[in-house]
Amino acid sequence: ASVSANIELDSNFTMDLDLAPTASRLLTDAWELGLRPNMNVKFLRRVPLAHRIDWGLEIFSRWYFNTHDVIKFYAGSSIGMRLFDFSGSTIKWTLGGETGILIGLSEKIALDVGIPVTFYFDRLSGFNRIEVPIGYYGLRAFF
Repeated sequence: ASVSANIELDSNFTMDLDLAPTASRLLTDAWELGLRPNMNVKFLRRVPLAHRIDWGLEIFSRWYFNTHDVIKFYAGSSIGMRLFDFSGSTIKWTLGGETGILIGLSEKIALDVGIPVTFYFDRLSGFNRIEVPIGYYGLRAFF
């Protein structure tokens, strides 16, 4: 299980808060399957936005490649949906992929450096946008 939060502040005094708690299970030594609810809230916007909150749910899997005792490479994929504000007409389907490196800091904690890519699709126009966060890193705990 993990919880990630991202707060962005910029020169226009806007703030975005992303929450993505994750629960997963290692089915084998190399394969992980999990569920990730996510929520993004936008605060302090001077310009009105099309939406202020989006939330959704993803199912994901990861495959770990054992390369060294303390370093593992991984590749993964996800599928899910996002709902913007509280309108059912704003549903977007997501398809994602990720790759990264886990660097073991202890037996149960690892530094995670990766690149996730998410594609958004909607019913009207098909492909809508692509999201690639730059500078993605975090800590991952294994229980």
